[in-house]
Amino acid sequence: MQNLADKRCVPCESDNAIPIREEELSSFLDEVPSWNLSSDGSSITKTFDCDDFVGAVNFLEFVTDIAEAEGHHPNVRIEYGNVTLELTTNSIHALTENDFILAAKIDARVS
Repeated sequence: MQNLADKRCVPCESDNAIPIREEELSSFLDEVPSWNLSSDGSSITKTFDCDDFVGAVNFLEFVTDIAEAEGHHPNVRIEYGNVTLELTTNSIHALTENDFILAAKIDARVS
């Protein structure tokens, strides 16, 4: 598999989004090991620790730049000192390669 952080998200709608097959899922998860698969398998999440609320807002601005460049956007929960990102392809309520590409890009820029 090509390094996900080197790939680009592709525009997708409900009529052309291809969900990741169950037998492919572990390979994708191996590429972003710090992300957690939801119990129903429809999303991945990760919480990022920040120093304080302002740090959390600044981190979200950082993620916004990546998400906008890729045209793929996370669901976000921001709290004092942390930001939780949830990735799913909302048009089909399932995981696609785009979710893992965005996760890998975020991880590559954070580390």
